Amino acid sequence: MLPELDGLAICRAVKSEPALRYIFIAVLTARSQEKDRENARTAGADLYITKPFKAKTILQTVNQAFGPA
Repeated sequence: MLPELDGLAICRAVKSEPALRYIFIAVLTARSQEKDRENARTAGADLYITKPFKAKTILQTVNQAFGPA
């Protein structure tokens, strides 16, 4: 819910740039419908977490993606 572009537009822009496409993008959102998840995947999001969430959940999910820090 950003004022100019939405997060998915930013995600698409980042992933479309060759120098930036390897940046890991996590979507943290209140939108929990399967269509929202699919839109994020299509835009290039690497991770999708819905609100409400706990910091511990985010850390566990990121650790699963990258391994422990």
